[in-house]
Amino acid sequence: MFSPLVWDDVPMTALATTLLCILPVSMWLFAKFDVWKRNQFRHPQAPPFAAYSIPFLGNAMEFGTDMTGFIERHHHMGPLFSALINGKIMHIVTDPAIIPLIYRTRQFTFRPTLAEFVGIGFGTSNDALEKVFIGEKNQFQEFKTLLVKQLTTSVELDQITNDAQIILRDKIQQYLLPSSGQAKTVDLMAFVSDLIFRASVAAVISNSAELGEVDCLKNLEIFDSMCPLVFAGIPMKYIPPGCKAREALFEKLRASTTIHKSRLLTAQEQFMKSLNGSQEDVQRVQLFLLWASVANSMPAVFWTLYYLLSHDGAWDAIRGEVKAIQAKKQDPQGPFTSADLNDMVKMQSAFTESLRLASSLRVLRDVTEDFEFDIKLESAATTKSRFPSKYFLRKGSIVVGFTPQLHMDSEIFEAPTEFRWDRFLTSSTGEPAKFYRAGKLVNDPMRAFGGGAHLCPGRKFIANEVKALIATLATSCEIELVNPDKKAEFDMWRQGAGIPQPKEPVLIRLLRSSDAG
Repeated sequence: MFSPLVWDDVPMTALATTLLCILPVSMWLFAKFDVWKRNQFRHPQAPPFAAYSIPFLGNAMEFGTDMTGFIERHHHMGPLFSALINGKIMHIVTDPAIIPLIYRTRQFTFRPTLAEFVGIGFGTSNDALEKVFIGEKNQFQEFKTLLVKQLTTSVELDQITNDAQIILRDKIQQYLLPSSGQAKTVDLMAFVSDLIFRASVAAVISNSAELGEVDCLKNLEIFDSMCPLVFAGIPMKYIPPGCKAREALFEKLRASTTIHKSRLLTAQEQFMKSLNGSQEDVQRVQLFLLWASVANSMPAVFWTLYYLLSHDGAWDAIRGEVKAIQAKKQDPQGPFTSADLNDMVKMQSAFTESLRLASSLRVLRDVTEDFEFDIKLESAATTKSRFPSKYFLRKGSIVVGFTPQLHMDSEIFEAPTEFRWDRFLTSSTGEPAKFYRAGKLVNDPMRAFGGGAHLCPGRKFIANEVKALIATLATSCEIELVNPDKKAEFDMWRQGAGIPQPKEPVLIRLLRSSDAG
């Protein structure tokens, strides 16, 4: 042990060098011991464990920066393998055939993961999280039923779709120059973000002019860009730009919903007040609903429009369908009804195909009890004798699937990397397109909106809003890519968090249509 005198005599450069040498070795030894300890107490039927070098963090860096590559590098371990990610044991799916099974398994739940995200990301108190998301299952079910009623039932859906269209039409007209011969060049992502943010917020959250201001959209974009860190469990206090943007948006929301409030928010407030939720928590959950209503809708519209405009014949096919439906309306210049939008089957197919290519969603489910996860009926890999058909999973661990594995499966989709706007086109008799894997019908090959008990309650409104925006553009203006030969790429920063934004700006030309009413 050093005496103070001896310690003072030790050169700091030598001390630092010694520590730098000892620290990596210590971490390596600790990691090896940690792996040994886990293997000693692992169940014999547990999934194989991926190697890692950093205690606690485990494979977090590899998994977070390149999820697809990480899964591919461990594909040889079988249809399911385990990894240490930020102190949590995650069982990662490598066989896309297992992903639909995740939604149907009784022992899996999304509620703790959702509660953690809402708590860390939006500042909701533990009391509110316990009451709404984690506690009694029937309370969480009531909350979901409330959302479904406000966002999917015909009367409510018709009303919010119509409200959104009115704003979309007005905003598009503001972008168009007065003369039909004058073109305006804009960034496609910025253009659709402005339209969707204003229309969604007014229809679903509040029609307050303050909440529709440009700085609110900017703050939401800053906060959304920090969400991958929130999904990783990093507290907002360690993400200053995101925290500042969130609180600025929260103050605008608090002020605008005092008087102007949508039916959805009114119902949500009544529900939380019935659970003795504080006003602060009521509005924190409203902030979550605001983010959820637009965060993935904005890039979804971008990619749908981009794919339609960049593939020969696609935009003409969709535009022809829209104009044919418009011509049959009693008031051709009036907004499209939900029934009109449902008849746009070509556009629905193109929208679904765009989501297939663009959506990048991690399917996270907490294991609620120790049990054997039986995948023999789902996974083709288990037909090979070296892989088991049952895996023992412990309570508290997490199962992870990655939807691009399913969406890009060449056994299900021919030429999966290609955009084919008519891939999901229904038949003349209304039958949906059918897809097969290993000779078996795949009932639901698209999982952009989740599945099972946690299917996105806003999916119908999002589809209506996307189709209404594209239909309005098709009937009111000419639109084209400035650089049609330049391929747009995904910004992989939001990989696993939903739909990625484009890596670089994509410019379009807007021209007022000469035959627009």
